[in-house]
Amino acid sequence: MQKITKEYKILGFFVGCMKFAHNIAVTVFVKVGENVDTVRSAFKELFPFDFVKEKILFKEETATGLNEQAIQIFSVFLHKERHISKFIEFLKSRLSVEQKSLLLAQKESRLD
Repeated sequence: MQKITKEYKILGFFVGCMKFAHNIAVTVFVKVGENVDTVRSAFKELFPFDFVKEKILFKEETATGLNEQAIQIFSVFLHKERHISKFIEFLKSRLSVEQKSLLLAQKESRLD
C-alpha cells in the first residue's frame, strides 16, 4: 500500500483523477484606481502557456460597477484537458502547503 504523505492528503481532491476538471474559468475584476497593466500581467502569470500559441482566448471586458464606475474584467476559459492539467500542476507548484490547506478547506465554496 502506498504511504500517504501530508501533501498527498492536502491535494487529495486533485490526485488520482485521470481528468482534473471538465473546464476551468478564471476571472479577475480590476477596480478603478488599480493599475490595469499590473493586474493584467499578474493574471497572465497564473498560466504556464502562451495564449496566442495555444489558441486560448484571453478576454478583456469593461463593465459598469455599483457606483457607475468602469470595472475591467479579465477572463480565461480552459476546456482542453492538456491545458487544464498543465494549469493545475503549475498552480499546485506555486502554492505553499498552507495555501493548499486553505483551498481544501474552502473547496465547497470555490468549486462548482
